[in-house]
This record gives sequence, structure tokens and C-alpha cells, in this order.
Amino acid sequence: MNKIFTLLIFGLLLSSCASIFNNIVQKVAINTDKRIEVVPVDSSIRVLDYNEFFYIVRSRNPLKVNLKIDGKDSTILLKSHNSVAFWANIDFNYGVGMLVDLKNPKRFAYPKRTYLNIKDAKVYENRFAPTLKGTINWNITLPYLNSFNIKTTGRNTNLAGFWGIETGLDYYYKDNRFLSFNAGAATNFLVPVPAAVDIYGENQTSSGLYLNLRNNFYVGRFTLGYGLSYSKLYWQITNNSDSTFIPKSRSNSAFGVSLNSSYRFGESFRLGILYQPYFFSSEKKFTTDYQYQISIELIWEIPLRYGSTEK
Repeated sequence: MNKIFTLLIFGLLLSSCASIFNNIVQKVAINTDKRIEVVPVDSSIRVLDYNEFFYIVRSRNPLKVNLKIDGKDSTILLKSHNSVAFWANIDFNYGVGMLVDLKNPKRFAYPKRTYLNIKDAKVYENRFAPTLKGTINWNITLPYLNSFNIKTTGRNTNLAGFWGIETGLDYYYKDNRFLSFNAGAATNFLVPVPAAVDIYGENQTSSGLYLNLRNNFYVGRFTLGYGLSYSKLYWQITNNSDSTFIPKSRSNSAFGVSLNSSYRFGESFRLGILYQPYFFSSEKKFTTDYQYQISIELIWEIPLRYGSTEK
């Protein structure tokens, strides 16, 4: 029995993620601008339904991509790299599987998506094609981690926590440049997962309902945005362990700017940070006060309309 158990453990340790999860053939997408045409790629089979997709045999060697640029033949090489499944051996079997995958071509992967464009007679590689003028995206955003600086009774208080929701529209008035309008809510909920929480003693909570309008542009895989923001900020303090304690609350309307930066890590997903400093507020009267909201966000983009290269 012990021998069988030992063999099972040994087999699990020697199993490799790349050998199990990776197919010897990988599907890749190669898109180009209108001046470039991709002709058959080495070791590949073109998918008939979509001209930009190819099935590529995995290899350590760079992938040779044959092009026609303004009718002239050209070639570029796409480098291979160790796949996610190969590195996953560290977590799944303490790296033992790497030894099994070491000489297996399944350990390698090519970029899943490549966009080729030509500028000054030179071909450039990018992960994503530009988002075209006229595109409209609906975005759903999760402000997961939030920090507030908010006016309370006679001073400002810093509070941080989790959870929120935001939604809005992006309109591309130019390739890779867009206007965004968003409405959202953020809180300082105590725990990072949705759950019922029973808090004993003093407890301070903060939240904000906000609108923002921004101009945004791409820099590589990063998006930078700037604009205006309005927020209704709320603060409350309670104490359920003291029967004599009188709960206090305060709210104000705040006006300021909205700054955003995000990193695109998938076709439809971005990870970003939102900073909304407020310089003016209105409670019983209009005053100049500094408050802010900072959020780390996960952004999901859903295309509603695709732009066109036609002028």
C-alpha cells in the first residue's frame, strides 16, 4: 500500500503543467494596418473564417511571418517565450514539472495577439490594434480598494476599505482617444469579500456617489485620462458598545478633477487607479476644502459599436 501511495505522489510531482494544459498547436492572431498583408506563416494553418487567426506549432525558435508591404516582400520574427503553464509548475509541483517540460516544445508560447503597423518604412509590433474612431464601449468597473479623505466634525478623516460599482460609456472621437462619462459609488466596507460583518465598538464609515467626465488617450498599453468630477461624500460614526454615545453623520457635495490611469491586460479588461481630488465643497455654504477619493479598479469594456477605418 505504501508503495502505491509513493508511486502516486511521485507521479503527481513529475506531472508537468505545460505537457498537460498546452496543446502542441497554439492559436494566435496577427492583425495589420491596411498597407501590410500577412502571407502564409511558417508552421501554421490559417483559420478560414477569420483571416487574422493562425494555428502555430509551438517551438523554441522565433516565428517567421512573411509580409507584403506595398507589394514588396518582407519578413519579421515573433519571439517565443515560456508559457504561463510552464511557470505554473512552481506553484503546482514546486518546480519539479519544469524539469519534465525542459525539452518539451509545449513549454513555449508565441504572443497570442500581435498588431503590425508601418511607420517611416519600419514595421512595429504592438499587442493590440488601435481602437478606431467612432467606437462606443460600455464599461462596467469594480472600484475594489478605496481610500477617502473626507470632512467630518471639525477636521478631515482618512478611511479606507473595499467595494463599489461604476458604469459608463466611452466614445472614441479619434483613434485611441476617447471621451468617457461615468457614474459610480464607492465604500470603505471592512472586508475584501462580500460577507455579513458584526462590528462591536466604535465604527466609522465613508462612501461616495460620483460622476466624472474625462478625456482619455492611449500610451502603449496604458490609458491616461483627465477631466472633472462631482461627488456626494458621506461620513458616519457609531458605537454600539456605549449606550450613551450619540451617532454623528455628515455629508457634503464636492467638486474637483478626475484623473485615471489604467493598464490593458486583455482584449476587454484593464486594471487602473482613479484619483479624484476635490477642492470645493457645498454643505450649508460653498467653501474651499481639500478632500479626495482614490480607488484601484478593474474595468471591463463591452463594445456597443465598432469604429471604421473608412473616412
